[in-house]
Amino acid sequence: MPGATFANIQIQALNDLLTESEETFVVELLSASGATLNPSASSQTVTIDNVQSGGGGGSSGSLTASLSVPANVDEGQVFTLACTINAGGSYYVTGTIDWGTTSGEGTTSFSFTTNPNGTFSVPHRYLDDGPDPGNGTPQDMASITITGTAMSMMPGGGSLSVTGSASTMVHNVAPNPVFDIYNYMPIGGPMWVVAGTYQDVGLTDK
Repeated sequence: MPGATFANIQIQALNDLLTESEETFVVELLSASGATLNPSASSQTVTIDNVQSGGGGGSSGSLTASLSVPANVDEGQVFTLACTINAGGSYYVTGTIDWGTTSGEGTTSFSFTTNPNGTFSVPHRYLDDGPDPGNGTPQDMASITITGTAMSMMPGGGSLSVTGSASTMVHNVAPNPVFDIYNYMPIGGPMWVVAGTYQDVGLTDK
């Protein structure tokens, strides 16, 4: 049309983190300065298709789990390992977590259904600063790795391997001496009995 002016309007669509059916909305131009609207062309229906996350329906490939832990923890302190799967979405995740050789605990198994944004968390605590009977160091770096499989909760979603790693500094906590000192005989000496233990925070320090 001679003299007609057209404008393109762009709308940024964000990632939809919920597992649901397609969504539909209407974009409508209500007014235009210095122009006359064509009622038949002033609105448009838009449908958002729910796109499978995390590898679609395939059964191969891999995902990355971003792990977050405190930079420093004390032995005996409960802390949280926060995990975020890089492809947002709901997953059923199973696998093992290696808490590092400094814990003397090996690995633990887990199974979780993530939040809709692909996050889940695992509580843990280091019972000692090193394998039995404790390595006597004031602190040790614990390397944490997660290895598992993530099954997408989307219809037709596939199963993919998932890995991640992080580290934290585990600080040794000094044991608390508990002693009972009492007079034996005769009263006032010369013999005294001293009995007690060193009770540490962990279970493997002696």
